[in-house]
Amino acid sequence: MGHVTDMAGARGVWNVAAMAEKYGPLFKLQLMGSVLVVLSDPQTISRVARKTGPGPYMSKPNEVYKPLEKALTPSLPSILTAADGPYWKAVRQAAAPCFSISNLKNVMPLVLQLTKRVADRMQAAAAAAATDANNSSSAVGGLFDVSDAAKRITSDVMGHMLLGEDLQGTLWRPSEYLDLFYPVLRAQGELINNPLHLWQVWRPDVRLQKRCLAKHNAIMDGKMDRLMAHPPPDYTIAAHLLQARVNGQPLNCNQLKTEVAAFMAAGFETTSRYP
Repeated sequence: MGHVTDMAGARGVWNVAAMAEKYGPLFKLQLMGSVLVVLSDPQTISRVARKTGPGPYMSKPNEVYKPLEKALTPSLPSILTAADGPYWKAVRQAAAPCFSISNLKNVMPLVLQLTKRVADRMQAAAAAAATDANNSSSAVGGLFDVSDAAKRITSDVMGHMLLGEDLQGTLWRPSEYLDLFYPVLRAQGELINNPLHLWQVWRPDVRLQKRCLAKHNAIMDGKMDRLMAHPPPDYTIAAHLLQARVNGQPLNCNQLKTEVAAFMAAGFETTSRYP
């Protein structure tokens, strides 16, 4: 077994970080019959993982995000998991202009608007809690879920930037998509830590996540059909993905779905994270 038990579960990445602190920037792990060499020094990594010029070439690592492919049907590689090659380059080149300074500046007014909307809701919640405290000697104040608010801001920004769609998360209106997406994010996080996570069908949370994944997949199929029939605004990531060409061919509906889901998940992963 070696270090399998150290790597499995939510604490896996923290255990590896502790090993790096204990053993230094270069050490090895034994995983069943395989040896894994861990290199954590950024300067050394930049020399080993050279992309151009002389020296050995190391392709981008995709093993960490590979389990995410199981979150959709059919399971296809995305920009996060595809090997270096024509497909990955086509998707990257198509999406890159969306993250230019000029395009991001166009998104900032929306970010400020959404942030103010959430701040106003926080103020209203604080005022209501203060009123309750004044009216009851046993009141201890109100609670505001900041993690949920961060996810709602992220969902609205990603909805506009990715699809040109208002997901209305910061309006706190009922949303089947958002209700599904949070369990989907948790399932994806669990898959990264344990690729066999969805096989644990005796667990109620896994059964819920599997149902949510199936429904999320069906919703995404509908969204892609609409995108293909009615392309979103030019500034969106989806619009740029529709212009991508792999060996002269556009992305098909399933490939587009895979990329849209990957960008949505990456947006949450780097901002609000899953709870």
